[in-house]
Amino acid sequence: MKILWITSFRGFKKKSRDTSIQIKFLKEISRNKNIDFCVTQFGEANVKEQLQKNVKKFYFYDYGKNKNYKYCQNKILFNGLNTAKKGKYDLFIWSTADIILTKNYFSKFKKIKQNTIATIFPNIHIYKKKFDKTKPNFGLDIFIFNLEKLKILKLIKLNNQCPNYDWGSYEHFLFSIHKVLKVKIVNLNGYVNIFKFDNQENESTDIQLSQIKSWKKNNNYLKKFLRKYKQSMLYASGSFYFIAFKLIGRTPLTLDNLIIYGRLFYKLLLTIIKKIRFNKSKKFDK
Repeated sequence: MKILWITSFRGFKKKSRDTSIQIKFLKEISRNKNIDFCVTQFGEANVKEQLQKNVKKFYFYDYGKNKNYKYCQNKILFNGLNTAKKGKYDLFIWSTADIILTKNYFSKFKKIKQNTIATIFPNIHIYKKKFDKTKPNFGLDIFIFNLEKLKILKLIKLNNQCPNYDWGSYEHFLFSIHKVLKVKIVNLNGYVNIFKFDNQENESTDIQLSQIKSWKKNNNYLKKFLRKYKQSMLYASGSFYFIAFKLIGRTPLTLDNLIIYGRLFYKLLLTIIKKIRFNKSKKFDK
């Protein structure tokens, strides 16, 4: 089985937490000689050099720095899809580069049936080397695709219809397309676990403000896409609670997953109660 791994990296610095996480990811995945990389960059430093050191075969695209955005998810996936459509890959994967997968991932990915999109939700978030594997952490950091060629060609068109610059909403788009493509979606959490690391770069106040701004813009693009294809607007406004709901029945029935879902819906209940109380207090204030 041949896999194409589609991703993008932050710049590799001499010494930083982000660099060490990315190198660990790169080395773990590149150990498997059945995996090629398709990497798209936007002027980040030392990426190609790290690929040349660690990866047997890779496709590399660099658009250079752009004053209007740091990176573009559409271009990252577009380059990967154009490589995947040539037909020599059994699977292709989109993921972030700040994750580590449990070692059994390749054997589990091989079992994904054709015309299926798989994900791993939720991730196990590692913050300062601490984690709780049953704590529901929002985020979708990987999608594994087993699609026939006609579906890949359709996905290329769909990808171009939902622009995504910088942060936010792209994972929701990738999740929603299974309905448009008319393929199955499954959750491998429990069969394969994914560990997500905090990014040092994202701790900056300027970055956080930029994330909020770009999320709102990308979310509007997503809503337009969902309306066009008559999909639920909850993909855009229902956050990951809606995605968790959609994955019921598509998630392995393990004790950890039962605990995760129990904690997740308890958290949702508290959120709803707080919102009701807030709306009541505003009403009385008037």
